[in-house]
Amino acid sequence: NILDIPKFDPSPIDILCQELFGCTEPCPFCGAPCDLMMCGHASSDKDESIQPHSNQLHRPECLNGYRLIDTQEMLLEICTTSVHSNRQFRNVKTKDELMYYKDYMKLYPTWHIPPDPSTQASLYWKWFVGKFADELCQHFNYKKNESSVALREWRNISWDDVKKDMKEKYKLVD
Repeated sequence: NILDIPKFDPSPIDILCQELFGCTEPCPFCGAPCDLMMCGHASSDKDESIQPHSNQLHRPECLNGYRLIDTQEMLLEICTTSVHSNRQFRNVKTKDELMYYKDYMKLYPTWHIPPDPSTQASLYWKWFVGKFADELCQHFNYKKNESSVALREWRNISWDDVKKDMKEKYKLVD
């Protein structure tokens, strides 16, 4: 009987998940998990040999509650674009004080987010934000981005377009 199996510490399920998924530390801005396979690879101490958290596919920051400060509209940019910009953010960790994204390592020294204005969110995340924009606005209490050209374009992305993009990108077959 499964109930008779004693509790293990750590549990076999935890061990399996660690081995299968690796590090899952979320990006402080978009919430995308670290994509390195080694658990415990990053440390908050200043050890230079430690490999920082990173992610190759950052998401629109609105998926993690970030908004444009002046309008309170959802932030559609991804982290690499924000780190490249002169944009500021604030959150609990900044004690609600404004801080430049490019200075993020002062608060998040275990993360590496390269400044890159050319990187865009994947078609899937654009579709997701476009399709569920109203729900995201309600959930995070955003003001609607009525004038956003990007959001209008994202609303027009079809699920078929997303599936086709994923099949090509990840070499999936039917």
